[in-house]
Amino acid sequence: VVCDAAIPVARLIDCILASGGEYLKGCSLFDIYTGSHIAPGKKSVAFSLTMRSDDQTLTDDHAEETMKAVLTALEQKFGAIIR
Repeated sequence: VVCDAAIPVARLIDCILASGGEYLKGCSLFDIYTGSHIAPGKKSVAFSLTMRSDDQTLTDDHAEETMKAVLTALEQKFGAIIR
């Protein structure tokens, strides 16, 4: 996602974990990028999300529902948008 450079990554992770629902089990930062193709004062932050269920096999619909909830929360709380 692309967000203001001043937003701490820890706040983004907290938001992701709080909004991800029952299937989201983990979130790890794997890249922060500033520079070419990113507006001044912004940063691109990439996360690896772990989704799992103890009682069923997750489908694409489960993953998409989780991702939609996470992206909506990041946009509403921080103005972050998918890159």
